[in-house]
Amino acid sequence: MNPRAGGIRTPDQRLRVFVSSTLKELAPERRAVRAAIEQLGLAPVMFELGARPHPPRELYRAYLAQSDIFVGLYAERYGWVAPGEEVSGLEDEYRLAPTELPKLVYVKEAAGAREPRLAELLARIRDDDGVSYVSFTGPDDLAALVRDDLTTLLAERFALTSAAAAPEAS
Repeated sequence: MNPRAGGIRTPDQRLRVFVSSTLKELAPERRAVRAAIEQLGLAPVMFELGARPHPPRELYRAYLAQSDIFVGLYAERYGWVAPGEEVSGLEDEYRLAPTELPKLVYVKEAAGAREPRLAELLARIRDDDGVSYVSFTGPDDLAALVRDDLTTLLAERFALTSAAAAPEAS
């Protein structure tokens, strides 16, 4: 799927799904999404995978560059803005996701008010016609949506690839 990867994939090279969200606010949802991705035999790419000796921005930029699909999870919080930065890691991940990556965005129905900067980000995401955008109510609902959407996305990509590879009829 990732055109930069190219070539033949060996069995150990599963499609990588980058998951972006605030960590604490959506912890149960992140666990549910991880399980849904793994049930499909795909590889979740998440910050919980451990500390690395690199600055966070450099790390998620590298993770994004090696990913095949972007999944964004949003609720009420915009996230932390690091000193010297103008946007949170949450917004930066969305901005840095390569344009060719399929983007699946899930927004939790808010129990309270969304932070203003998150509301602004979500408005921009809604206006992006290259993004699939849907709301969810909780971890189980989200897991089902992610599983179904990834399955559909893979089927669509497979159909496009198969059609492009098919010889033209005489």
